[in-house]
Amino acid sequence: MSNARFSIIPAWIVTDTRLKGSDLKVLCLLGTYTNKEGWCRRSQVKMAEQLGCGRSTVQDSLNRLSDIGAVEKRKVDSADGRDSAHWYRVILDRVLGADVFTAFDEEDEEEFGPKSGSQGGATPAGTPAPPAGIPAPLPPLRRHPLPALDRHLLTILLTILLTIERERAMRAMRI
Repeated sequence: MSNARFSIIPAWIVTDTRLKGSDLKVLCLLGTYTNKEGWCRRSQVKMAEQLGCGRSTVQDSLNRLSDIGAVEKRKVDSADGRDSAHWYRVILDRVLGADVFTAFDEEDEEEFGPKSGSQGGATPAGTPAPPAGIPAPLPPLRRHPLPALDRHLLTILLTILLTIERERAMRAMRI
């Protein structure tokens, strides 16, 4: 992934005041190499070289990110017993307590007005989101509003229009 275009990191970490020094850079670097489940295996030495800092700086940042709850670490032992590159997982979704939706501070009241009623600790929609890594259930299938024959005719019509447009473009290029 040497030419990755994006780094996937949790948005909540950006404003976390517990971050120090190069913590965010280390997290962004991990996010550049993660697989679909959020895991990557990266050497601290290689990370330090990429970031232009010492290995101990990377190690301190990884420990702090782990303590904050942004990164999970898994140690990997090599066959000869030496320490090996660890597995790191960027934790995208924090586990929130039940009181997260009942907490209401002065800043919320100023922005949204006084709190009306209680949600009883439930999420706003009443249905909790699945944990990270588990796909959300698909919505129920609905019948298409157009009958099958109308959809077939519409597909044919669009194909004809695209063909005509393509022929016009080809003629224009020859002129």
